[in-house]
Amino acid sequence: GLLTASPGAFALVGMAAMASAVLGAPISTPLMLFELTGDYEIAIHAMVGSVSASLTARPLMGGHGSFFDAQRARRDDG
Repeated sequence: GLLTASPGAFALVGMAAMASAVLGAPISTPLMLFELTGDYEIAIHAMVGSVSASLTARPLMGGHGSFFDAQRARRDDG
């Protein structure tokens, strides 16, 4: 299980979660991670982390889907 996984597995899941929240791509990021590792178990945990991070980040970014959408909205407003 993931509780006995290597620190690298935790780093990959965290990296996928962070990237999905910033990019607004909670489905694409775990798929990319699976392509890199070929490990279904890490991909499943990355999916959960990516969706959780995206749902948490959305209200913090003013309801925008990604960091780049939030930047564009700020630029257009000012």
